[in-house]
Amino acid sequence: MTNKEKLNNVIEQDINPKDCYNAIIKKIEEGKKMKNKSHIWKFVLAPICSIFIISGILFLNNQNKNTLKNDNYVDEKNDVYLKINNVNIESTSMDIAGSAIDLTFEELINEESFVADIKILPSLNNSRLMKRYGINDEFIGYNLIYHNTDYQAYKEIDIFFSKTLKNKPSCYGTIDLDKLEDSKINNTKVKILKTDTNHYHALFNYNNYNFDITTVNITEQELSTLLLSIIK
Repeated sequence: MTNKEKLNNVIEQDINPKDCYNAIIKKIEEGKKMKNKSHIWKFVLAPICSIFIISGILFLNNQNKNTLKNDNYVDEKNDVYLKINNVNIESTSMDIAGSAIDLTFEELINEESFVADIKILPSLNNSRLMKRYGINDEFIGYNLIYHNTDYQAYKEIDIFFSKTLKNKPSCYGTIDLDKLEDSKINNTKVKILKTDTNHYHALFNYNNYNFDITTVNITEQELSTLLLSIIK
């Protein structure tokens, strides 16, 4: 354990902000009874400064954890090794320029049979399945969007796959994806980004298609199950 971690543990275990506040108020009341005002500031400022210093240490330590630490999810039984790259970008994405044609599930699996094997959470009972076309009416890929209608516990899975585009036009342009750690699923490399507490993005190439998957409020285990149903 590093010195910083030891200090953090001591602070979290032994320092109670409410107790510090009460101690400050007590010192102020005691100070009012003292004739020498210099003694008042001596006893009042010391605990105040201590709280500012402690707060600063905790803030910097938490900031460091939020910006530098990546997370791992491992399922050795299914050959899943996820490296979650925490990145500081917004989770919004631009829509693909062009047009779309809606498909039924039957029409979709007649064109891409593997879609029938994709494991979507049963609670995501609303969907839109599309063929996407670019601004020159050229076919660019498929887009499958699944979501629920419970806005108190909203979940969404957005799957885009294309042979011509590496990923959807989005905020990834601000990130050097090559510098991010690779995940591995059945020996297929996957780039997984976590842009905030509830958004995951998975980018990979499989069976000559480039996949760009975005999820909202999906757990790492659920993400792993989804990716395993695509990457055999």
